[in-house]
Amino acid sequence: MRLLIVILCLATIAMASEFIPFQDIQQLAERFVDQRFGDHYFESSIIYYGYDEQPNAYAMIFRNHDNMPLTIVMGARYTSSPVGEIIQALPRCQSQSEKLTNIINRQGMAMPRFVQNYYFGPGEEYCGFISQNGEYLINTGTYKIIEKDMLIGRQPVPDPELEKLTREKWNKYFKCDNFASRDSNYVPGVPWIDWVYGCSPTAASMLFWYWDSRGYGRLVDYFYLHWDYPEGEWNDCANVNRELALAMYTDSMTGGTTINNIRNGMITTANSYNGYSFSGSTSPQGGSYNQWNFTWVRQEIDAARPFHWNVLYYYYSGQFINHSITGVGYLTVPGDSFVKVHTTWDNGEPYWSLWTYYQGTYSYDYVVTLIPGGSINDNIFLDWPIGGGLYDAYILFHNLKYTLRWSSVGSNINRVKIWSSRGRDGTAYDTLQWTLIQNNASNTGSYVCTIPGGADTFRINISGLNSSNVRLGADGSFGRSTPVTLSHSAGIDLIGHLPTNGGYTRDIVRYGNYLYVADGENGLVIANIADSTLPVLVGTLAIPGNSMCIALSHPYVYVGTQENIFYVVSVSDPQNPSQVGSISLNDQVMDIHISGNYAYAAVRAQGLIIVNITNPASPSITGQYNTPGFAYDIDKDGNFVYVADATQGVRIINVSNPSSPVETGYNNTNGVTYGLTKVGNYLYAADGTAGLKVFDAASTDTLILLGSFDTPTTASKVQYQNNVVFVADGNLGGIRAISVANPSNPSEVGYIEGLGSSGNIQLSGNLIYQSDGLCGTLIINQTLTGIIESRSTAANTGFSISPSPVKLNGLISIRMSHDHTAITSVNLYDASGRIVDNIYKGLAEKGYTEFSWPVRNLPAGVYFVEMKTSDVQMVEKLLIIK
Repeated sequence: MRLLIVILCLATIAMASEFIPFQDIQQLAERFVDQRFGDHYFESSIIYYGYDEQPNAYAMIFRNHDNMPLTIVMGARYTSSPVGEIIQALPRCQSQSEKLTNIINRQGMAMPRFVQNYYFGPGEEYCGFISQNGEYLINTGTYKIIEKDMLIGRQPVPDPELEKLTREKWNKYFKCDNFASRDSNYVPGVPWIDWVYGCSPTAASMLFWYWDSRGYGRLVDYFYLHWDYPEGEWNDCANVNRELALAMYTDSMTGGTTINNIRNGMITTANSYNGYSFSGSTSPQGGSYNQWNFTWVRQEIDAARPFHWNVLYYYYSGQFINHSITGVGYLTVPGDSFVKVHTTWDNGEPYWSLWTYYQGTYSYDYVVTLIPGGSINDNIFLDWPIGGGLYDAYILFHNLKYTLRWSSVGSNINRVKIWSSRGRDGTAYDTLQWTLIQNNASNTGSYVCTIPGGADTFRINISGLNSSNVRLGADGSFGRSTPVTLSHSAGIDLIGHLPTNGGYTRDIVRYGNYLYVADGENGLVIANIADSTLPVLVGTLAIPGNSMCIALSHPYVYVGTQENIFYVVSVSDPQNPSQVGSISLNDQVMDIHISGNYAYAAVRAQGLIIVNITNPASPSITGQYNTPGFAYDIDKDGNFVYVADATQGVRIINVSNPSSPVETGYNNTNGVTYGLTKVGNYLYAADGTAGLKVFDAASTDTLILLGSFDTPTTASKVQYQNNVVFVADGNLGGIRAISVANPSNPSEVGYIEGLGSSGNIQLSGNLIYQSDGLCGTLIINQTLTGIIESRSTAANTGFSISPSPVKLNGLISIRMSHDHTAITSVNLYDASGRIVDNIYKGLAEKGYTEFSWPVRNLPAGVYFVEMKTSDVQMVEKLLIIK
């Protein structure tokens, strides 16, 4: 209360002058944010100047405990609004500074230099630059450039009545002791489209897209990329943007639209072009005399209808500045009112002050309503691919197969037309060139297509039709996908891709026909990989935080998160995984290894933690060894665990007593060890920028360096197969295949480059499964190691041959066991991977199957016998001698 009295006293003294002391503004902003948002701290401020080159406003920047920004723009004088706007982002002059500088540089100005920022109200934020050509202002939202003297230095004509209103508003702010008290409402789910053709058709297109998914499926048919002359950039937009611009008579060179044409243009587009019966109205001009149409704002939002809001500002120079935006909510606090908007410039949802005033420059507004009518029950929605943004490419790969997915509502859509567009980046780009790829697909919700070679971009458009060929709904990829080809050597090539959808693929594990993926914010993702060239998403489980690593002991997978939690998930039904238990391990869980009743976890700053998983619903910590570095990876061999400990190299820990693990040896490696694998008497370490290192690990208390190979980027994970180590090589490095047949002289025998951050890899036969960050999971076929001896982890499945070695013209006994009846093939391969003979193909009954096979007409040497069903592949080595 004492603080409030002090502020009121200071405010009373300051009323005699126009400017408000900064400390008073900061205290008011802190109180406003604390009571309205809570859990934020003041970080910094940015000063904005006005027409007279004096302080006009401040961007007060706050952050919460998750480091997320909140900006509240506070006026700097009694003749400006106390709060101009509130947005959960950084000020545009800061977040867009690099882009603004690049735009200025492209104008050919000689040695441009930033001077200071200006603010005249929502949407009227400018960055000032000076160059040898003169002084200029660039709008941080529209990127329009004007000469500075068009706005600055002119003396506006004050309006005493409006100045009185702003002073009264300031007085209410200083007197208010409870900003948490409020009246508000909000329409969620309104999509966002960047400025294209003009602000009025853009604001209207967001309304149309909103209603398109709510029973009016013909409003938005497809999306494409359009070059905007006013902004001088490419932007994604919907077909309805162009229809609205034509119907509103928008000037394509300036983006300007007359107020009287907005309502008529929306009704024409909805009804005449698309066959609905929408209606709408335009409010009278809003000002102080009718509270700036706030009754209209409240009426539309309370009816769950977003609206078209037009705010206009008059400058003394005679220039009318106006902008159309989409209203999606409102907020009133003691002394002030705000409208929650989509600005058409970025995808935040800031609160804009209902009105602004500054020394004779006042705002007025119009509300244009859009009321839907004539809906139908049928619609269709493209679920994948949705594409990415203009600057965050959604990666696909040339010549690979993908499954398009859609969903429909209603009962009358029985067939689907599918188009694709492919384009070239740059001035020749045009995604309005659509190619029909399927004229009569059944409405099954999916269709397999192949990404064409040579395309720089790719989009999909679908239409749902009834039996009379009437279009009932349509949809398309909002963003563009970017198809690419990975550079690779002979003997290793990409054959399949499981794209991530907003996640970040960190780790994978395969079991039978399923791939289990730790996919960052997406949690657990499960795909069917019976066809390695076409992985199919079958199940997901949202896991709080960021999933970092995964291990499997069927029917459970174990997921570690960046937020310190070790989760136990049942995958007995891959389509419906369910969490059954969890435990906190007190730091980021980087890797998990399962052995018997224990999970051995590499926990970043905690080292090795051993978790008892006997009871999946209640895992418990059995023991811990706190390594000196940061634990990133783990492997186990017998009673010993090997930990990749970053700057502290490799640590060897005896876990024969799980409750009391003891370190027995180490090697500091002189690098940063992120990954390792122990095979026989050798240990292979991914040693960061030092590449691959090979150690003699015959002793459990000493590691002896034998050889190394410097990979191109940052070695992060390793896997071994038949004298070849496959190294996941960090950002863009992909996978490097290193022969370790001579441990003292490793050499590269193959590679495939990557696009993301190469994470963990898993080997299964001749397939490599690679987690590649934002690119998802890559499935790679390699023939560098020939046919590989492998064993399935499928329960109750067995395969064996005897004897081996066997003499030529002798007999081998082949024994198989299955937990279900399955079509089974048994094939013989030579060491190069060439098929030599089909030994068996037929229906193997549940239980045991045993038969003999004569070894005839074959040269002596090493062979491999493969047993394969639809969900199991097992390989045994066979040595034939004379």
